[in-house]
Amino acid sequence: SADHAASLFNLQTFGNVYSRISNPTVAVFEERMAALEGARSGLAAATGQAAEVTAILTLCSAGDHIVSASTLYGGTHTLLHVNLKKLGIETTFVHPDNPDDFKTA
Repeated sequence: SADHAASLFNLQTFGNVYSRISNPTVAVFEERMAALEGARSGLAAATGQAAEVTAILTLCSAGDHIVSASTLYGGTHTLLHVNLKKLGIETTFVHPDNPDDFKTA
């Protein structure tokens, strides 16, 4: 019914709405990946960039400093160098061939 659908989309009733909110295929994937990794739960993202942004913004906030390898996918480099800088999160890029550079950054 329309009322049931409204309660699903308003997150008042648990159930699948087959959108970005929930669907059984993604739920099974998340549960199985969590089990493989020994985690309590998991979160699937539609793209690698969505996964990166979710992970970074969960762990970092204004004033934090990220040390990253300089050899990155272009979109990731832009995220770290441009977009996160606007949020007050600084990134230092180092060459991955020298592990000591990570320590000194």
